[in-house]
Amino acid sequence: MKKKVLVVIRTSQDDRDKMMQAAPDWEFRFLKIPEVTQEQVREAHVIIGNVLPQLLSDVPNLEWMQLQSAGTDPYTSILPSNVIITSAAGAYGLAVSEHMLAMLLCLYKKIDRYRDHQARCEWSDEGDVKTIMGARILVVGLGDIGGQFAKKCKALGGYTVGLRRHVGEKPEWMDELLSMEALDAELEKADVVALFLPASDNTIRLFNQERIARMKPDAVLLNGGRGSVIDTEALCDAMRRKVIGGAALDVTDPEPLPADHPLWKLENVLITPHSAGSNHLAYTVRRIFEISFNNLRNYLSGKELNNLVRRTEN
Repeated sequence: MKKKVLVVIRTSQDDRDKMMQAAPDWEFRFLKIPEVTQEQVREAHVIIGNVLPQLLSDVPNLEWMQLQSAGTDPYTSILPSNVIITSAAGAYGLAVSEHMLAMLLCLYKKIDRYRDHQARCEWSDEGDVKTIMGARILVVGLGDIGGQFAKKCKALGGYTVGLRRHVGEKPEWMDELLSMEALDAELEKADVVALFLPASDNTIRLFNQERIARMKPDAVLLNGGRGSVIDTEALCDAMRRKVIGGAALDVTDPEPLPADHPLWKLENVLITPHSAGSNHLAYTVRRIFEISFNNLRNYLSGKELNNLVRRTEN
């Protein structure tokens, strides 16, 4: 039977030719995500890219879905258990780590305030700033993104402390590697707390009022993982009362953040619209294709797929 493949990741003509040459007996359809119909999803045996979740309620033929995202929610809860799911973990480390570092430096050097002054044509000095040199950087979640962020902070002279579920061997770019059980104690010592966690039952509102209150009064909280990890109302309250020094968020809960939400207007809060890990960087687009194409070849040859999502862990 000729398998039907629906591809919605960004591809060049060369990319498309490579895919079709790898599986000459398969039928490929290359579309943009908004163009995909329910019937096309229903017919597909393989989907490469993140079609809209609401189209996945009826997938009688689907065997394998290669996501273009590192995160796998909500696909793991929607797709039947017999459907193989693979992620694009490893594609976003460069883009997201640079983005979150830029947000941190923006707060540390008060660039956001100077931009506000520029908009008002005001020549005004904001005074003292901070440096990453010597700062204690707590990185919660040490996958590709968290690891690359820690490396960059280490290169700038930061003292890096990493938390993950399974400790293992400490990388050379971490000063300390601890288990997640150390979170509460480490929050009291960190100058920067950077979150790169997936959405799961264990991470939803992990950063509630009590945990935010454990942080140092001048600490900065970064979130480049999932918005649900932080209790948004608790963060708003903490920023109003100056419990912590600042927050930089590429993800929020809810998303999109409503225009009338108070988080937008809080002092020392930077928000970007979940854009750090989007396909805005050519390197990211290239990596997503490489991961997808390598898995396509593995699938054709019966080899184990890379970035295989284990449902029992979600």
